[in-house]
Amino acid sequence: RIADHVMRLPALREEADRTALVQALWAPLAQQRTLSDQALQKLAAYHWPGNLRQLVACLRTLVALSEPTAVIAAEGLPEYLLVVPPPAVVPAGDGSLQEMTLEVMRQALAACDGNVSQAAKRLGVNRSTLYRRLKL
Repeated sequence: RIADHVMRLPALREEADRTALVQALWAPLAQQRTLSDQALQKLAAYHWPGNLRQLVACLRTLVALSEPTAVIAAEGLPEYLLVVPPPAVVPAGDGSLQEMTLEVMRQALAACDGNVSQAAKRLGVNRSTLYRRLKL
């Protein structure tokens, strides 16, 4: 009875101009604070799995943790906004899940210049998993 009208809201990652959206959401919250260009770019580029609610919560937290008239730099953003996502995977071999998993692990290791700890952290797995699966 309450939901007479159901509306589908597109995911934030589908928004054409996320920079303008971030600025529009930031304006009423900012209280004389400003976002640096790099911070704005990082906020607009993130895929926001939690959609608008997550973005607004992030912006409110930035306001709460900064001084009035502060310029919020990219370094002041949450860590999940600063992590570079792993590159897209092009299936190699037979295209099985096992083969794709190994390919992602190889790509992460290459992107981290062979640093197993860093690659494991980027993938969200233990180092021992990389050693075992890639037979390093």
